[in-house]
Amino acid sequence: MMNLSFNSPSNTANNNVRFGYRSDLKRIVNAGAADCAYCERPFTESNRATLEHIRPHSKGGVSNVSNYLPVHARCNQIRGNEDFAPYIRTHQNKIGYIQNTLNELRGQIIDGRDYVPAVARTLNRESQGYTSFHGAIHKGINA
Repeated sequence: MMNLSFNSPSNTANNNVRFGYRSDLKRIVNAGAADCAYCERPFTESNRATLEHIRPHSKGGVSNVSNYLPVHARCNQIRGNEDFAPYIRTHQNKIGYIQNTLNELRGQIIDGRDYVPAVARTLNRESQGYTSFHGAIHKGINA
């Protein structure tokens, strides 16, 4: 577990990760998400963590942990508000990275929810049958 201090927007975890006031992000990273779910590079001061809405907020996606993935700000910006299914079809390498993030966070309770099953349900619904995410083992592409 990372040792975090959350008293001001300039605080960092292990002198690497800036959080600001996003408490949901702090809880997810504190639970063990040390790397981006889209590129697997670690979160650092220059590659900060953000919350990616699996179903874009602009398209009705909710703002709660069942709809969040921890990703770099740049990775989040690249996807924009593209729907998850077409995005994952054109970025198949991300499937394994997302599954690795789920594996790292397995068993973590965030905001009273078991994070992985909650997020896996959202990922599976939003991938529209293209792939299947699980808490421990990635089942592959259903193409």
